[in-house]
Amino acid sequence: MRVVPRSKLDQIMFYLTHAPRWAEQAEALGLDPEELALLQTRIDTAREAFNTQRQALSAARSSTQLLTNALDAMNTLGSSVIQQIRARSATMGDTAYSLGRIRRPDKPSPIAPPGKPCRFTADLGQADGSLTLRWACTNPRGSRGTAYNVHRRIDGGNGQWEFLGIAGRKQYIDGTLPPGIAGVTYRVQAFRSTALGPVAEHSVCFGAQQGLPMPGPMQLAVRRRRMAA
Repeated sequence: MRVVPRSKLDQIMFYLTHAPRWAEQAEALGLDPEELALLQTRIDTAREAFNTQRQALSAARSSTQLLTNALDAMNTLGSSVIQQIRARSATMGDTAYSLGRIRRPDKPSPIAPPGKPCRFTADLGQADGSLTLRWACTNPRGSRGTAYNVHRRIDGGNGQWEFLGIAGRKQYIDGTLPPGIAGVTYRVQAFRSTALGPVAEHSVCFGAQQGLPMPGPMQLAVRRRRMAA
C-alpha cells in the first residue's frame, strides 16, 4: 500500500500536513532538523510550481478559446468574400479567379449510371398469394436517390409488358398475380433523376407441370431462372 499519494496535488498536501508533525517529533523520531528544513523548502517550491502550472493551463485554455473564436470569425467573413469572387466569375470568367488569386472550383466528376439488378429471389409464402421479388444491385459510390422501375409479363399471355410501379428499395411485392398462371417474368431497371441502368429480367415458373399448386391464397412452390437483358 502506497504511503505517498499518486496525484501531484495530493503529494504536496501529504507533505504539507506531515512535515510540521515530523519537525515537532524530530528528536523522538531520530530525524535531522536540517533535512526537515530543506524538505519544507522543497514543499514550498513544489506548491508554488503547481500553482504556476495551474495558472498557465487556465491561461492556455483561455488563449485557445480566443484563437478559436478569432479563426471562426476570420473564416466566416473570408468565405463570404470568396463566394463573391466566385459569383463574379459568372460575368468575368476565369479572370475573376486570376485577380482574386483563388483556384477555380473543380468540376464534379460525373457519376456512372445505376447498376444492373441481379441475384433475384422470389417468395410466394404470403398468405394472400402475393409474390415478393427481391434483388441485389451495385450502384456507383456517391450516387443518391436510386429507385427501380418494375414491369411484368404473364407467361402464356399476350406478351405485353405491364408497368407495375416504382420500388424505392430492392424489392417489390406483386399482389395482383392472376390465379392459374404457369409463370411470370419481371423486368427491373434502376434509375436516378439523370441516368438509367441496364434492364434485367427474371422469370418465376410455378410448378404446375410437376403437380405443384398454382398461384393463389395458398402455399406455392417456385422454381427460378435468370434471364439476361
